[in-house]
Formats: sequence, structure tokens, C-alpha cells
Amino acid sequence: MGTELLEDSEISELCDECASAAGVDLRRLLTTADDDELRLTQNAQAGGVLRRPRPGLLLRRRAIQPVAAAGHSVGEYAALATAGSSRRRK
Repeated sequence: MGTELLEDSEISELCDECASAAGVDLRRLLTTADDDELRLTQNAQAGGVLRRPRPGLLLRRRAIQPVAAAGHSVGEYAALATAGSSRRRK
């Protein structure tokens, strides 16, 4: 489902942050979980939220900053991340 995502250092770091916040082993879900486990709503949604912001990340790497995004249901979280609203202030 997402082994190639984890090859990207920024996505890998995001995976660890999301896994810690959600209390879900996202790395295992993205790499070795079977279809039955991935069909469980709590697992499918957690993995999906991690995968969806990638287009925004790729655009920003090309100096294109998305200023808006839309999503439905859990996709709203990915839209917020894509638009940059979920960045933590350090």
C-alpha cells in the first residue's frame, strides 16, 4: 500500500509523527498488513490520511505552494495538510 512512500525521508518522518499521535503502527500497515487488516476502517483511514498529502509535498518541492485544497470526510484532513494548515509551529 505504501512501501515506496516511506523511501522519502519527509514522508517517513510524517509517518512516525502520525503513528505516534494515532497510536497505530502505520509503518506495518503501509508495508506488511494483509488485505483483511487494511479493510478495517481505522486502518484504511489512517493509511489514507498519510498517503493523501503527498501531491502537496511534491508541488512544494517544485516551489508551487497550494493555497487551497478540498476533501470529503477524512479527506478533509489531507486537504488541510496539503494547504499547509497542519504544520506545527516550532
